[in-house]
Amino acid sequence: MRIMKDQVLASSSEEVMGLPPIPKETLRILYEQSPKERPLHQHHDIGMKPIGKIFNTRLVETKEGHARIVADVEIPDDVDFSEFGGYSIAFTGPPSFSTSRDGDDAITFALDRRYFSKEDLQQIPQKCSDGLSVGSASLYRYSLEGGVVIICVTFVACSVFAGFFSEAGKDLYKLAKATLSRLTQKVKDQGRVPSYEFIVEVDDDAGHYAYRVAVRAEEEHMWLLESGTVTPDTIRAAYSDTLDPAKTRRVVVTLCNNDPYFKIEYIEPK
Repeated sequence: MRIMKDQVLASSSEEVMGLPPIPKETLRILYEQSPKERPLHQHHDIGMKPIGKIFNTRLVETKEGHARIVADVEIPDDVDFSEFGGYSIAFTGPPSFSTSRDGDDAITFALDRRYFSKEDLQQIPQKCSDGLSVGSASLYRYSLEGGVVIICVTFVACSVFAGFFSEAGKDLYKLAKATLSRLTQKVKDQGRVPSYEFIVEVDDDAGHYAYRVAVRAEEEHMWLLESGTVTPDTIRAAYSDTLDPAKTRRVVVTLCNNDPYFKIEYIEPK
């Protein structure tokens, strides 16, 4: 293993990975809300096993009064990271638009601001006001652009996740599902490929929030969720015997073509 010291992940005054600076106040909020140690992913793809870790993250101010998030990076000796162009950061901003007074929505669509506009964010709550609290947030991915656009949808509970994809919930969730279809079509109209990251918040036995499960899916695998072949219960059953909720931050699952039609990519500890 080798350690790369003082790597710039984001800056308020300079480009990182060829993308614009982040406003200083946004950078400060990002730093406060982010874990100080995290896995290192290729192109922010949490569906792939981490290739290292980012640690000793800190917010520093330059002589000119600008801000930077810097960290040390640990990677294996046999990884040539130059092919990825450097290090960068990705984060989801606070709720942009919401149908909930307190911003605590049952479903939140997070849209990559490189491919979706402010108007797209505004339309989501307006089109999903059918008795369901649905909001939107900006997803900032400070990395190189590619042909795949990830649409991220977070569900506040397993019951909401299951209801969204079930036949029984088609009336309650019909406008939210139509929003997902509309966003998918916009990605296709741009000549890009849609991909999905469905995140569900899992409670412990006492009913308190414990950790998150992230389900990565391509369009061809959506039927697995819609048919009930893969559900929060089947996913949890696969790792319940080996997972300690008190020590777990996130479980990452990718849908696939072979029974049981999903695979656990990795479990991220707290």
